Amino acid sequence: MNPVVVAMKHQSKRRLQIFGSVFSILLFLAMAGFAYRWHQGSQAQAHNKILAEIYQKGMYAADRPVLLFSNKVFDFGTIAAGKIVEHTYQFTNMGGSPLIIHQVLGGCCNDCMTTIWPKQPIQAGERGEIEVRLNNTDHTGEQNNVIVVSANTDPAETKLLFKGVVGSSNKK
Repeated sequence: MNPVVVAMKHQSKRRLQIFGSVFSILLFLAMAGFAYRWHQGSQAQAHNKILAEIYQKGMYAADRPVLLFSNKVFDFGTIAAGKIVEHTYQFTNMGGSPLIIHQVLGGCCNDCMTTIWPKQPIQAGERGEIEVRLNNTDHTGEQNNVIVVSANTDPAETKLLFKGVVGSSNKK
């Protein structure tokens, strides 16, 4: 074989090796850049998710309405069956935005308890009332009625207790 041809084949092989090495390095750098950008993007998504959770869970609580009752428990004592018991729970919106009460559910299973609550927003610092009326004609004994107030607060539900003892009517 001619030494010039052998040298040319050797140079050609060497160029191919160099080209392969350069290509490998460029491919590695491109993959590393893609991996870095993907990692940055996933970190940004994780960061945005954390911010969304903070906002939803009320880390900015000064802006949220806060439902503060002067007393969450009302004990009506002992009454005769058939008596009507009424009580007004008083509250204040201690938060930084309007309080909206969505619903107030009485704890009586047969509609013996009725509730009346403000339908308009209660501004920050303002007071309001929830009226509860128990018309107990059917049940005697100890009564522990839980009243659930659903509002735009965190937590979304506040529980009140309306309790006492209903004795027999002693009618003969």
